[in-house]
Amino acid sequence: MRRRTVLGSAFAAALAGTAAVARPAAAQEATPATDGSAAVVRRLYEEVFNQGNPDVVDELYAPDFVDHTPGAPQGPAGAKQVIGGVLAGLPDLRVTAEPWLVDGDLVATLVTFRGTHQGELLGVAPTGQPVEWSHIDIHRVEGGQITELWHPGLVPAIQLALGFQLVPPTGTPGAGTPTA
Repeated sequence: MRRRTVLGSAFAAALAGTAAVARPAAAQEATPATDGSAAVVRRLYEEVFNQGNPDVVDELYAPDFVDHTPGAPQGPAGAKQVIGGVLAGLPDLRVTAEPWLVDGDLVATLVTFRGTHQGELLGVAPTGQPVEWSHIDIHRVEGGQITELWHPGLVPAIQLALGFQLVPPTGTPGAGTPTA
């Protein structure tokens, strides 16, 4: 398996977004209600990812949808582009989401992606190996549509699942020094 290198500073920068939504959330049962904001997000995971139907994005995402991931394409078309890439890379993808936290128009959940790396994903050629990663998704749902998305740590989580290595940036004290 080819090794990839991800600079530690890039990892830290991606994780810095974890404070993007700091309002307290009320815990909900593991299976969210069948209506409201959580139901919209549940449809995303089930119909778009697990059933492999990215066209549902047009119904679930607001026209002015914002993905707060640095460099991510925007709007429903951008979301479909990203989702299509994940589905192409992992055609047997299964997504689980538990637990669910809901606070007004915000829905947060721990999402786990599992599949076999059968197509290019993040520029990495298919390995035929099973991959799994988890990250937190925070969706804002207004008027029955997803208007914003934060998923801090998503890109590094995928990169680690694909075999990337984290190394400290050059010049970091102790870089390359084995630790006990």
